Amino acid sequence: MTRRGRVYTPAKTMAYERAVSIVAQEAKSRLGGGMLFEGPVMVTIYCYFALPPSWSRKRKTEMLHQPHAQLPDLDNLVKAVLDGMNHTHHIWTDDKQVAAVTAAKHWAQESSVLVRIENMEKGSKNE
Repeated sequence: MTRRGRVYTPAKTMAYERAVSIVAQEAKSRLGGGMLFEGPVMVTIYCYFALPPSWSRKRKTEMLHQPHAQLPDLDNLVKAVLDGMNHTHHIWTDDKQVAAVTAAKHWAQESSVLVRIENMEKGSKNE
């Protein structure tokens, strides 16, 4: 927020949210389209960060798959992913449907984000 109380989203964050939206839309198309989630959902987000090339081979080996305890903050990543999914038509009505979130950050060979969405209502077509 700015000093005047206005909400400000940095351009870099907006670009990331657009990228999430595009990838989610492509995944939705591969699954046959239509509204995928209509009720409460559980979202699992795994964020993987590439090991820095400046690290030694030994340090890379030690850190591979270890928790990533550096910037960006996990809560900001979760918000960006959920906001990006919000811009994807017919994944869900609104991210207010998200009733549970599990998220983690780890070091990996290459950077990526894995998102899993599960319907929480019994007997739903997405169960």
